[in-house]
Amino acid sequence: MKYNYITTGEYYSHGRNSIAHGMKNGNPKSISRAAAEMSKFVSPNVILIPMPGHSGVATYTKDLAEQIAGLTGAKVCDIMRGAVRETFYDIKKNGGNVQKDYLGLYLTEELPEGRIMIVDNCISTGTTAAAALDLTKRGVVLAYAIVGKAKHIDGLTPIET
Repeated sequence: MKYNYITTGEYYSHGRNSIAHGMKNGNPKSISRAAAEMSKFVSPNVILIPMPGHSGVATYTKDLAEQIAGLTGAKVCDIMRGAVRETFYDIKKNGGNVQKDYLGLYLTEELPEGRIMIVDNCISTGTTAAAALDLTKRGVVLAYAIVGKAKHIDGLTPIET
């Protein structure tokens, strides 16, 4: 399967790593700044689906999606959930590897008609992006940043903007 994504740029350039980290911590300024940059890729007819985190629900990605929607007129549809799990950071720190099925992603209701964008802060391994797109069978991941090595994952394809 081809996994399409749009991102504002490289994780380690222009302070994106600090902003991405700030978003994970729920920092309102980081979320607002990322939303402003990401909104350039979103039209009013888009449906934004926030990516759930390790708690199984969307938290900062929901805030991010809502701010993007406020800037663009897009609709937020918080219907994706996942397994409660350890953070990717902790798994990688302990030498582990994450597979798509570990995320346990599912939809709480039927996917709405229309153009889908799955909102996330960062693509680092591509696992979450691939799992979400496998679930929805359509759409694109809109991420604030991408780690360089993720660009070389089979099937992960940037959409030129």
